[in-house]
Amino acid sequence: RNITLSGDVSGSAYFDGTADITITTTVTTNSVALGTDTTGNYVLSVGSGTPGSQTGSSGLTISGSGEGAAVTISHADTSSVANLTSDNSGTTFIQDVSFAFDAFGHVTSASVVTADVGNATLTLATSGNGISGSQTFTANSSTAATFTVTSNATSANTVSTTVFRDTNGDFSAGTITASLAGNASTSNLLVANDDRIKAPNDDTAGRLRFGFTSYANNNTAPYADYLHMRSYTDDTGGNDNLLMFRKDAIGIRLWQQAWGSTTAYANYKDVAFTDNIGNGELTVKGDNGLTGTGTFTANQSSAGTITISHADTSSVANLASDNSIDTFIQDINFTFDTYGHVTGASVGTAKIGFKNKTQEFMNIRLL
Repeated sequence: RNITLSGDVSGSAYFDGTADITITTTVTTNSVALGTDTTGNYVLSVGSGTPGSQTGSSGLTISGSGEGAAVTISHADTSSVANLTSDNSGTTFIQDVSFAFDAFGHVTSASVVTADVGNATLTLATSGNGISGSQTFTANSSTAATFTVTSNATSANTVSTTVFRDTNGDFSAGTITASLAGNASTSNLLVANDDRIKAPNDDTAGRLRFGFTSYANNNTAPYADYLHMRSYTDDTGGNDNLLMFRKDAIGIRLWQQAWGSTTAYANYKDVAFTDNIGNGELTVKGDNGLTGTGTFTANQSSAGTITISHADTSSVANLASDNSIDTFIQDINFTFDTYGHVTGASVGTAKIGFKNKTQEFMNIRLL
């Protein structure tokens, strides 16, 4: 048979009755309850020395060691350092403090060094544009104070203020003078201006303005885009020009007015487009005594010459009346057609009877 021990100890052996057996037992782990399964003093020693008479070290004392005793551990008064007090007022403050400790953390020495702090006044103020504020502090002030700096920054176009962007990142300003480098996001674009009755002095001289306007410059439809060109800064450069581009149809209109005039533009010319110019053919032909013919188109790009000549339409012979002595032209007759051409020519002569008398007079005088 197999004999097994259980409980606070365990062990087993096989027994068949033929011989004695020995059972080796093992105490089960954590099976003995102190004070329940045992009696006596369980403290062997505290501190150093023979159990029951141990002593502490480094300022500790031990009493009550031994069987059934209550152990007492006490801290001895090992410090020779006097109490340290530094009670200051006014402008006196602790500047340095020194403590020394032994290996067990006991204070072996303690000291402080004091210093007097001045009570000068610190004055805070602002300088420059756009901010304001002032405050004073004393070095030994017992009360708190706040130095507040106030800014006059605004997003409005207000003189003598600091620029402050609004919630959209924008601000208003008059003229901003600066040297620019690089490109702003819209530096290559013109911002349109709505001005439907334009006059030269609406815009600053020396500037170009782009915008929306009335094609008739009277605040009525049709409407147009415009370019207002005032490139020169005084009237010695000539008149101001306003160029419009019609929006409801294709059309260009150029206005011109005296430089800097306060009167709305009134004089203009409309631009003609090549596809609106007819290309009819003009034929030139001579007739009724004229010869020559030719053509010319209205949209012709090259120069041309048409020669018209007067034809020899007259059948009238040359007319001559060569007379002498006593023969003179008494009548002359010319006939013309409806174009002024000579169709007939004749003369009539007559003799004057004093020829002999004149000759006789001359003969007498010679005698």
